Amino acid sequence: MNLACGRVRTAAAHAREAVGVFRRIGRPIFVREALSCLVIAHAHLGDSSAEALLEELDTMAQPSMSYGAVDVLRARSWSAVSDGQAERACQLASDAANLGIASGDLVAASAALHDLARFGRAVDAVPRLDQIAAQVDPGLIGLRADHVRALADADAGALERVRASFADIGADLLAAEAAAQAAAAWKGLGRTGAARAATHSAIRLLAECEDAVTPSLRSIDDGVRLTFAERRTAALAAEGKSNKSIAAELQLSVRTVEHRLQRVYAKTGATGRSGLAGVLDAPTP
Repeated sequence: MNLACGRVRTAAAHAREAVGVFRRIGRPIFVREALSCLVIAHAHLGDSSAEALLEELDTMAQPSMSYGAVDVLRARSWSAVSDGQAERACQLASDAANLGIASGDLVAASAALHDLARFGRAVDAVPRLDQIAAQVDPGLIGLRADHVRALADADAGALERVRASFADIGADLLAAEAAAQAAAAWKGLGRTGAARAATHSAIRLLAECEDAVTPSLRSIDDGVRLTFAERRTAALAAEGKSNKSIAAELQLSVRTVEHRLQRVYAKTGATGRSGLAGVLDAPTP
């Protein structure tokens, strides 16, 4: 849930704690599940430690087809995409989906097919995800199916609607991806104004996503979006706090705070603290 909402660092913290708890109480099958979640969270951050965590998974007994195996394959796929191995990531996501379908774990299979689309192979995911969506109650799976179809068709308008639907349920990371994808689709149609609005929508959604990095988000210019740390620092400055006070609250040096705020001003065009509140609180286009 934290991953879908974009709180990837929070997700990693919970998964890490779960690993420790399940180890202490002697529940190895749940250790494996928590490790899988931890790998995916680290991969969302572009963190190379995901590979080391996978090595730890390799030392554990292999899961049965009916429990946990899909999660492990999804973890491997996210680690691969984080490492720049797009084709391997897509193959692993597809394998995870097939395994989920074969074992009856349709929820996990739908997540794997959504991953496949997010990795760039939406066309391959559509038939299987449509079939799953027809067998289960609507909800997140239905939204995943809508997202995948919109991606497969490069339908900018549909991607904008999906972005709004994800945002409505608090899935900010998925909403940010849909916005970034809509921007690319609008750009392909020559609609530069719509593309610019969609890009700014993605940037504002990403501001709440704790530095998430996914394939779809890499298209957004790093020179215009604020990182989680920059936004947090800017929010304190917008409240009128001094650099020294911010440094003490965030346990940073004053020089680091100054550098962060300089980057914020350069990216947003704000000319001082008085302009930060409007930039940070501006409504999503």
